[in-house]
Amino acid sequence: AKEMAEKLSNVGLVFKKKAKEGKLYGSITEKDIVDSLKKDEKVEISKDMVKIKSPIKTIGEHKVKLELTEGVTVTIGVKVEAE
Repeated sequence: AKEMAEKLSNVGLVFKKKAKEGKLYGSITEKDIVDSLKKDEKVEISKDMVKIKSPIKTIGEHKVKLELTEGVTVTIGVKVEAE
């Protein structure tokens, strides 16, 4: 888990979504983050490891905490851009 945390510490995910005035049509959820990590970084984690209070609904840069195991957490950057 610590090796995975080191690998993920430099990760920045980018999502392109339809938006109007800085707000997304829809949102970025835990599942979107898990799917993107699997596709782009070849890292498989479960949805419950992604700790976001609520789905991301705005354009910009967000920090997302991943709890890989008890006591091993890492924060990744999630950038949301307008499509």
